[in-house]
Amino acid sequence: MEKHFLDEIYTETLESVIAEKMLKENEIEEFLKEQFTVEKIQKYYKEAINKFPEDTYNYFLKICSKEYHKSQAEAQNYQKHLDGIWKRGFELSNAMYLFVLEELESYSNRLEAEHGDELKDNKYKCKVLQMLANRNLQTFSAILTLLQNGFADQAYMLFRNMFENRVVSQFILHNNEEVAKQFYIGQVDDIHEGNQKDYEWARVSGVFSEKERVTFKKIYDKCMFNKEYGDIWYKQYQLACKLLHTTQQGTTRTLAAIPSGTEISLVGQTPYGLNLAAEHSAIMLEETVKNYLCMFHDQSNLMFVIVMHKWVGLIQEVYTEIADSISEEIREN
Repeated sequence: MEKHFLDEIYTETLESVIAEKMLKENEIEEFLKEQFTVEKIQKYYKEAINKFPEDTYNYFLKICSKEYHKSQAEAQNYQKHLDGIWKRGFELSNAMYLFVLEELESYSNRLEAEHGDELKDNKYKCKVLQMLANRNLQTFSAILTLLQNGFADQAYMLFRNMFENRVVSQFILHNNEEVAKQFYIGQVDDIHEGNQKDYEWARVSGVFSEKERVTFKKIYDKCMFNKEYGDIWYKQYQLACKLLHTTQQGTTRTLAAIPSGTEISLVGQTPYGLNLAAEHSAIMLEETVKNYLCMFHDQSNLMFVIVMHKWVGLIQEVYTEIADSISEEIREN
């Protein structure tokens, strides 16, 4: 979009208002004498101001298609730029999405035939764990799309959802079938209705008192994660919450800024800070998928989980190396 386009629109609008008063070219001199008084100029100015919004609106309608294609071309060029930096990481993340997708589909096709007896008493638990694994796989794909376009903060906001799904998956896995059933049947509630009882499904686990308000944090605490593990991940979850919500830190601090400590307010894409969302989303996907695949003893799934764990380790290694090389390059310059 051309610079100072609003100034140009305004000038054109003002000229059009003045031009409407002119009948013929040979009347311009007389027109100037008669019409260009202070009062007349003020009148034309007011007319132009009133006409300006409509002209601006029409201008945007006129150029939106051209500007869209121009933006698409610029976006593709920027994706190539990012790919030149993060390509190996993107390749590994994309491969993880594909092989997890294939494994989930394969397991769902043979689940009934190979684990029918076990499913009788765990129908809801298995279904909910499958839903959460599927949802995290979809979100993982969305995060990768954001990373490939240079939106590190927005990708980490979605990590927050993957973390919540992973925690709920863990809680349901280690509690009774009724907990999973209550979670499952709750999906019929109108999503648009305000509900202060979003976690009431967890109450039937018996680990909360009758009058205690069940919250996500309390569910998280009941999962009995290793303390060091739990503290580290909950801090990352809180970081994602700050980025998502309107907080001082989330507004002025960013994962995507040049690692120099300078305060910056980004409005577009950047190649910095993509590693955190990439690594953490891969871990959340791994753990949520593992809960589903390992609910029943299954040798094929066990082998897949081992491979997946090794792959996540490689993802962490590669993204960290790229981030470190970027930081080193910045320090040298």
